[in-house]
Amino acid sequence: MIKIHINVDTPYDIYLGAGILNTLNWTSIFQSYAKRFVVISDTTVSTLYREKLLNLWSEYSPLWLNFEAGEASKTRETKALLEDQLQEAGVNRDACMIAVGGGVVCDLAGFLAATYNRGVPVIYIPTTLLAMVDASVGGKTGVNTSLSKNSIGVFSQPKAIYMDIDFLNTLPDNELQNGLAEILKHSLIRDVKQFERLLKFRKAHSEESWLLSDKMWLLETIAESIRIKKEVVVCDEKETGGLRQILNFGHTIGHAIEQLSGYTVAHGEAVAIGIYLESYLSYCRGYLSWENFSKIEKALKFLKFQLNTPYLSDLNAISNALSVDKKSTAKEWRMVFLKSIGTVCDNYVRAFDKADLEKLLTWYRESL
Repeated sequence: MIKIHINVDTPYDIYLGAGILNTLNWTSIFQSYAKRFVVISDTTVSTLYREKLLNLWSEYSPLWLNFEAGEASKTRETKALLEDQLQEAGVNRDACMIAVGGGVVCDLAGFLAATYNRGVPVIYIPTTLLAMVDASVGGKTGVNTSLSKNSIGVFSQPKAIYMDIDFLNTLPDNELQNGLAEILKHSLIRDVKQFERLLKFRKAHSEESWLLSDKMWLLETIAESIRIKKEVVVCDEKETGGLRQILNFGHTIGHAIEQLSGYTVAHGEAVAIGIYLESYLSYCRGYLSWENFSKIEKALKFLKFQLNTPYLSDLNAISNALSVDKKSTAKEWRMVFLKSIGTVCDNYVRAFDKADLEKLLTWYRESL
């Protein structure tokens, strides 16, 4: 088992391994957090794992609440329904929540825990690759609105995170791709060796489920991605204009695609397209060499990311989506630009305008 310590204002540990849920001493773990426990999950995870986990935690008889799976449920309305259910069940401040699921569950349950009775502890048990390498780590919680993604929420750290890669065995390939997009992003902003290592492993494994073909490689890859995010988060825990902004590479365009699609485009697919366009704009600005852009383009295609989307055809709609991006100001849009593979430009985010966007979208339509 790999243990990673996250040394933020409220420190916590991440425990990562294969099959660890069955070997952990849950009695000891639960005794250190609370007397009563509430599981927050979604319908997909509940169908697969509810019975098994309730048996594992039978000594504590946790209350199990779930909502409809999918990004469309990550709303203020879902949070309010869960709050009503908690109050109806008489859940007080002596409870601890356990988020079991993907990124939507972690974001929503984390926000719920941070505000319910002015804050109760929460434990994350991520069940998707995306949640393991991104959503569960760093303390960002929140919900979407019809106008923007993740714009309503709080920074709130969990008590601990338990990651068991055996959960990934039930994931469809498109869900694995979601997590792969974030792993790729981490390597592009911070670690060229991780970028090269990822492509080298992919070249050596032709099978469809190549990400799951070597458990030790997968554990090391997830751990490295977490360490990259950790290095950033501990320097700028609450994204106060510092280093943490680099984690948004690919997300300026990516979040716009998600919003314009009504959140029907998967996060990883949107981020991959965002990486593609934001890398090209980095080249157009003279920050990124053509050689490095070409490597990124080839990597995206080699890793089988779908780069074509119908949601980048309306310039005005995209402009409106960019205006509510959390990095934007009243006067300008901003994004993260790459200087090379593994390095972002100084100042973390830089402005771009409608002329940049128009040029970018013209190139995009011609490139595919």
